[in-house]
Amino acid sequence: MKTIVFLLLSFACLHLGFAAVPSDALAGIVDNDDGTVTDTESGLIWTKRSNGSRSISFFDAAIYYVGELETAGYAWRMPTQVELDSLYDTEFAWSTEACPDDTLHISPVFDIVCGDFWGDSNAWYYSFRDGQTYSDSRGLDDGNEVLAVAMMTDDDDDTTDDDTTPDDDTDDDDDGGGFGCRGRDLPR
Repeated sequence: MKTIVFLLLSFACLHLGFAAVPSDALAGIVDNDDGTVTDTESGLIWTKRSNGSRSISFFDAAIYYVGELETAGYAWRMPTQVELDSLYDTEFAWSTEACPDDTLHISPVFDIVCGDFWGDSNAWYYSFRDGQTYSDSRGLDDGNEVLAVAMMTDDDDDTTDDDTTPDDDTDDDDDGGGFGCRGRDLPR
């Protein structure tokens, strides 16, 4: 009987576009409700949303995009390969509406489009489909997404209610949003 109920709930989640993620699978990833996500294991703060499309074909445009971010008042930068790889997690297996045939292995807390991300060099990009880094020898018609990263400050680790956030202006519209493809498959 439990199996039938699970299958019915799983089908409903798939049909409605929700992920059924075990609660302990999200350990270490915290949605800060200000357009950012904290990885408590690495101490890194990430933008919750990517730039919202695969339209950034040039590395210089990705650098410019990150330089213009004002989300939650952090000093944003492009992530390294090691930092992007720290988010890769096979516990998660979901896809987006924009790329339904691609399985992504990153926490569904993130609002991303397809899974290929610029890093801190124009020579490579990182894929959350397989956790691999690829040389960027593709044609200019293909673009990558951008997730920006910042270091956690001492104030971010403060658990008191003294309102010591980096910036009180936490408008989610400043994070470069774009459309949010939130349709997901169940983890395998």
